[in-house]
Amino acid sequence: MKRRTFFAGDRVVVRSPDEILATLDADGTLDGLPFMPEMLAWCGKPFRVQRRVEKTCVDAEVHLDPKRRFPANDVVMLDDLRCDGAAHDGCKRGCRVFWKEAWLRPPDGSKPPAGAGAAALGPLRARLKTKADEKRYSCQSTDLLKATETFPGRQKLWSIRIALREIRNGDHSFLDIVRFFALWFMQRLRRRLAGDSWLRGPHKKTPHQTLGLAAGE
Repeated sequence: MKRRTFFAGDRVVVRSPDEILATLDADGTLDGLPFMPEMLAWCGKPFRVQRRVEKTCVDAEVHLDPKRRFPANDVVMLDDLRCDGAAHDGCKRGCRVFWKEAWLRPPDGSKPPAGAGAAALGPLRARLKTKADEKRYSCQSTDLLKATETFPGRQKLWSIRIALREIRNGDHSFLDIVRFFALWFMQRLRRRLAGDSWLRGPHKKTPHQTLGLAAGE
């Protein structure tokens, strides 16, 4: 299956269940990233690439840098697709869904794509896992640390490199990046001159208030 690089604004179609199944290992993952049961309903349907995922953050241990990247740099986000948690006991976290480019293809223009039927989804559904063991779930969020890596080398150089990539990808304009760096610089300068006092509010501790809410309100 030939890999295609997609950028913000590109129209894509989620590949068929058998094509996606061919990319997955025995645990239903590609490079450690799971294809989740919640994504099955989108097989065969068209979407727009919202952005490439040049970086992400994980809920990591204290000694680990939370800023990480997908090693193959082959992950995108589509429109505003989110996990509804239906296959994970109704999880309400509403996480954005990551898509490997191997799971997508350009529209062929012949006819409008249609969703996959239940029979076609069966073998793919059987490969997918929702639990790592009896006590732990398995999904893109829980496996994100395993599917990503820390940025090698100097972090400041990577910040500049990623900013240039995001301009190239169409994720942000040049003016957006200038504004981000200007804001970062002003915050650094203000902290250097005034310390952290400007970040604190007027209270010495969090105010306490009872709303008197009852069950069902």
